[in-house]
Amino acid sequence: MKQKTKRHLLTIGLLSPMLVLALGSYDEEGASREVAEMEVEHRVSAQQLFSEYDANEVRAGQTYEDTVVAVTGTVDNIGRDIADTPYITFGTDNPIVGIQCMLAESDAGLAASVDSGDRITLKGRVSGKLGNVVIRGCQAE
Repeated sequence: MKQKTKRHLLTIGLLSPMLVLALGSYDEEGASREVAEMEVEHRVSAQQLFSEYDANEVRAGQTYEDTVVAVTGTVDNIGRDIADTPYITFGTDNPIVGIQCMLAESDAGLAASVDSGDRITLKGRVSGKLGNVVIRGCQAE
């Protein structure tokens, strides 16, 4: 392999983790404050929201992205992402991807208070589909 190609691969390898961390460091605290002051525009079940994105991501995006939703569903998983941001996922009929609700650190107590299998409603702003349908600034409704 040429020396120049090796350098490019090394650069990409070194910058990739930083890019992942930068993308994961979205300001959930700010998003949570904004969402708290906004009215819910759509009330949907987690399954309905996921099904709409699964059927036609463009149409669902036009309907939901950058809007505040109240989504109700069964908690599937509770955890933290690579940037240590707490999240709650809702189960859907797809065992691999679903609805991921990102929480501000100040709302981590909400994540600590629920268990898999609980049925809850969260309010947040839909940011789009990246594997999971991602909802930011989530809080209890």
